[in-house]
Amino acid sequence: MGTSGCPWESACTLPLGDTTGLVYAHLRAHNFIHNHSTRAGCPWPLCSREMRWGNVARHILERHLRMRVQCAFCGHTYSRNEALQTHMNVFYIDLHQHGVIREPSNIVGIGQAKRRSSSRG
Repeated sequence: MGTSGCPWESACTLPLGDTTGLVYAHLRAHNFIHNHSTRAGCPWPLCSREMRWGNVARHILERHLRMRVQCAFCGHTYSRNEALQTHMNVFYIDLHQHGVIREPSNIVGIGQAKRRSSSRG
């Protein structure tokens, strides 16, 4: 979808992307480096949430960047790809059975990420 500005350094020109890989790359650039199984606090300013470091990027995407995935068929949005996958398997499994889509496990790719407009930080 797009990128957001860096909340850790105003002069930073690195994009804070819309995937967990891009978020972790950005965090590494600012020396936020932990083992994925280690518990750590969210590095987002004014966020005191503690979690496994392996969940931090998803947390940032969902809570701070307000990223959502959208069903290409009905437009419903979800905060996680897994929820979209479940939605697709429940409501659109017939499309797979009738050959409209190939693999139910790949139908998450049909959804599109979008940023939810909100002032929540």
